[in-house]
Amino acid sequence: MRRPRKHHPRLSPAARRRHARIERVRRPVDHVFGTLKRSYGYQRVRYRGLARNTTEMWFKLLTYNLRRADRLLTGAPASP
Repeated sequence: MRRPRKHHPRLSPAARRRHARIERVRRPVDHVFGTLKRSYGYQRVRYRGLARNTTEMWFKLLTYNLRRADRLLTGAPASP
């Protein structure tokens, strides 16, 4: 997706509308992956082979969902 920067022209109204539509879907997904990268250190895969890396991702997502469920049920603030 193109974004206006120093050397790019401003986005047209059609491009802004498209960006807004995409953003509604992208925001929740990016939030999860951002948390995995920031809080769980998921910068690179750790193992060789798809099976082991899939297992590692499942455990990280399980931990993310358990912590999120705990925060939603108890109303506690997010902790790193």
